[in-house]
Amino acid sequence: MPPKAAESEARALDRPTALIFKQVLHAYETKQYSKGVKLADSVLKKFPGNGETLAMKGLLLSNMDKRDEGWECVRKGLRCDLKSHLCWHVYGMLYRAEKDWEEALKCYARALSLDPFNLVIQRDLAVIQSQLRLYPALCESRNELMKRNPEQRGNWTAYAVALFLNKDYKAAEKVLDDYEEQYLPIKPVRNAEHSMTTLFKNTILAASGDTSSALAHIRAVDSQILDKLEIQERIGRYQLVLEQYGEAATTYEALMDRNPDRHQYYGLLEKALQLRDAEGRIQDTDKLHKHYIELQSRYPKSTAARRLPLDWLEGDAFRSSAEEYLRNLLQKGIPSTFVDVKALYKDKAKADAMEQIVERLVEEWKTKPVEATNGHGHDHDAAPTSVLWSLYFLAQSYDYRRNLDRAMELINEAVIHTPTLVELHLTKARILKHMGKVQEAAEQMNQARELDLQDRFINTKCTKYYLRADQNAEAINAISLFANTTLGGGAIGDLQEMQSLQFLVEDGLSYLRQKYMGLALKRFDSVRKVMQTWFDDLYDFHTYCFRKATLDAYVEALQWSEGVFASRQYKRACRGAVSALLQLHQHPELKLGPLDAADATDADKKKEKKRFQKVRARVSKDATKEPEKKDDVNARKIDQDPVGDKLAGSTTPLEDALAYIKPWVLAAPADPEPQGLLAGVYASMGNWEAVLEALRKEKELGHSENKAAHLAVVKEALEGADMADELKLRIETALA
Repeated sequence: MPPKAAESEARALDRPTALIFKQVLHAYETKQYSKGVKLADSVLKKFPGNGETLAMKGLLLSNMDKRDEGWECVRKGLRCDLKSHLCWHVYGMLYRAEKDWEEALKCYARALSLDPFNLVIQRDLAVIQSQLRLYPALCESRNELMKRNPEQRGNWTAYAVALFLNKDYKAAEKVLDDYEEQYLPIKPVRNAEHSMTTLFKNTILAASGDTSSALAHIRAVDSQILDKLEIQERIGRYQLVLEQYGEAATTYEALMDRNPDRHQYYGLLEKALQLRDAEGRIQDTDKLHKHYIELQSRYPKSTAARRLPLDWLEGDAFRSSAEEYLRNLLQKGIPSTFVDVKALYKDKAKADAMEQIVERLVEEWKTKPVEATNGHGHDHDAAPTSVLWSLYFLAQSYDYRRNLDRAMELINEAVIHTPTLVELHLTKARILKHMGKVQEAAEQMNQARELDLQDRFINTKCTKYYLRADQNAEAINAISLFANTTLGGGAIGDLQEMQSLQFLVEDGLSYLRQKYMGLALKRFDSVRKVMQTWFDDLYDFHTYCFRKATLDAYVEALQWSEGVFASRQYKRACRGAVSALLQLHQHPELKLGPLDAADATDADKKKEKKRFQKVRARVSKDATKEPEKKDDVNARKIDQDPVGDKLAGSTTPLEDALAYIKPWVLAAPADPEPQGLLAGVYASMGNWEAVLEALRKEKELGHSENKAAHLAVVKEALEGADMADELKLRIETALA
């Protein structure tokens, strides 16, 4: 909806011109941007200082990819009419398009102060407040929208969600109760919107801690909710909290009848039967074992009923159950058998037992034909592949325990048995990697890839192995098999557009190892942009989810988005970027390429420089490829800095490093690692008080895996620092 013109400004135009201005608003609403600009020009020809027309013209231009011209026009319009709510609203819309949420919020707030009864501005303000997680202010905005349009159910649910996010659960419940009393018919409604809203009301009751009321409510509204599985799962969960163990057991048995392979149900049933306490500790192993024997009889096709007891069985009972379980899977030829039981390898005795079991099965099946079962109790013909899958299992087992020579011996035997099986070559490559032979591992993984060029998984694995071996060109060639390069930007452009985080991180780390700082930072910056895109893209859902009533999913999405900057791939990119930027701070000449080794000859230096230029040329050529069709609307914009020269040439590398770390700190305030990274950066800045504060927080929050590396950076900066003895002593004490 276009912004609404201020009455005072409308009066400033004569009647015919005011009608033309309304056509400008309509042109924007119907996306006739060129027509709208022409109409705006006709108004400005007569009234060149009309601020609202200038603002609307700027808005139209910005939607025609004329960003700079649009901004200039809007700012000019604002200067001409600072008291126009429309000008401020349009100004906020431009900031919103740039995803500058804070500035957009200021503009919308100013616009609303000039026109307090404008619903469009009020709604836009509420959405921005949602995006910035300003829940107290959001409650006020949603309440105002609800009061002005109470017939629309979405306004009530939006207000209830705002109160829920603000942890005012009683008020949120009351809002939904009030709507039901005033607007719902006496006969219960049964549709998707009402179903999901009713489920959200139940979520509110549970979150408030009133589990008894939540249980009573979910039972009372059973007929109004379409998702019957969710009802049963909630009932079981509430019964456990209320210690209604007998009823909870009945509930989870019914759920297991529906899906006997869901591991979660087994654990919850154990608690309902009081075979485990609330903390998950086993109360009676014998009773628990008998319970699972009954479950195995009840669900003969369920693998979960046979797999889960292996987690806690010991001694002969474990050996017997493990042999039955492994024999069955290996006879069926299940490739993921080792992955299934790998978690048991934390216990050395169990790991030894499983290796011995499978070794014995191999010998047995080599000397005697095996009869495989399909899991339905009927025998198949002889299955010689059982030996193959057993060798495959053992190779993975010995590799996991780092008995690499034995693992290689077994995988070679398996390859001789069936040389065309992709999984064998993949495992052989993994063993070579663990041996430290990264180049050979990459070559072996490529052999696996060539066995099945249609397999995306093995293609991705091969790309990763090439990157670990710093063979970036080969990696791009491999991944290009599935990349869309017709839209411009080459394979890299497609991988960035597809948000392929694993590739971007691995490629960046590879370039970092090679000291190609610009390229490394380019990849890490792409990862950061992906995370920011994920966070920003939630903007549209602040309105969509209330139209569709997907309230529980909306709340979960909000919670997820707040942690994107603490995800595994962002952490890896952040560590790499901080390392690169610290090195650039110490050695700015790295932006021109790797530093010469101390013992390098002139020939070596020339060769390395030539290699660096060749890599830059290859990446630049690929990233600047034009789209096949010049007029393709989906064509990608050509990157103007494909090799990261601007990033590597930054004059503020330490400030750039902080920009990577701070989102991680905000997303995971209880994580000690970003505090260690902050300490290293602040030490390089010479901000020793900030270093002490970061070290204190890191120590308070607990152990960090990379603590030694962080402390090394601080110690190195401390060696050449000029400071008072008392401060130096405090820092050394903190480092101890």
